[in-house]
Amino acid sequence: MPCRNSSQGASLFLVSVWYAGADIILIPSFFEPCGLTQLIALRYGTIPVMSQTGGLADTVRDVANDHVSTNVGAGFVSYTYKKNAWLTAPVTAVRRHVLLHVLLVAELSSLQ
Repeated sequence: MPCRNSSQGASLFLVSVWYAGADIILIPSFFEPCGLTQLIALRYGTIPVMSQTGGLADTVRDVANDHVSTNVGAGFVSYTYKKNAWLTAPVTAVRRHVLLHVLLVAELSSLQ
């Protein structure tokens, strides 16, 4: 638990709670040289829904195209930047892969 006088400690605590409490995180980046967001999400078992660019493409493979146990990462990749695609991406991911969700979270949590 962070010190109550430390605003940085409190914000780090809240960020970890947000990641741990989320089922899916949207990462619609045009440019992402490294991609710490998806790495933190993978650590907390949050499934990334992201664009295929830079470090995101290097660390997370598309579940629709690969098997769940790739030992590289697992998430949903959008190959377009259209607004409607990003508005429906989490709904589509959950609808198409409801049964895989539990398996993905277990896979992501084991990728430490």
